[in-house]
Amino acid sequence: EQSGQINAVGFHLYCRLLQTTVSLLRGEPVRVAPEVDLTFDFMEFALSVPKGRTCACFPMKYIESERVRLHSYRRLAMLTSEKELDSFAEELRDRFGSIPPEAENLLMATRIRIAASSLGLTSISVRNKLIYMEKDKRFLRRDDMLPALTPCLTPEQKLIGVYRVVQEFRKFASA
Repeated sequence: EQSGQINAVGFHLYCRLLQTTVSLLRGEPVRVAPEVDLTFDFMEFALSVPKGRTCACFPMKYIESERVRLHSYRRLAMLTSEKELDSFAEELRDRFGSIPPEAENLLMATRIRIAASSLGLTSISVRNKLIYMEKDKRFLRRDDMLPALTPCLTPEQKLIGVYRVVQEFRKFASA
């Protein structure tokens, strides 16, 4: 019966529902993984990417076991705080060694997703250096303008730039 339920709703959603139910039964606060859509014109969430873009993934040569790699993606998707993300990154270093750039990109994208979730954002996209941060079906603006990335940045620097912009809006929202 349980495997039929898993097939009906999908494994990821089933795990999330199960975790929520267990937390409710224990009287614990329910942790909800952030749902923020990320789309960057300079990066792909894939193992291989077109020229001029960078990738965000756990490379097969870094986590060789497909089972372990998929489990790592699932765990990463369930993280709800930057502290959890830092612990996860430390665990990766302990188990698999130095984190390669592709995985660092994935971790930074997750950091952006977590920070954006705390602002109540539903999506962040970067197109032509402009950062579109959507909340309540509106784009957040700074001085009536969309935030923009500095020209000539590497994809990794762009990720850091997006994170800094989200942090700035988070500081502004809490003030």
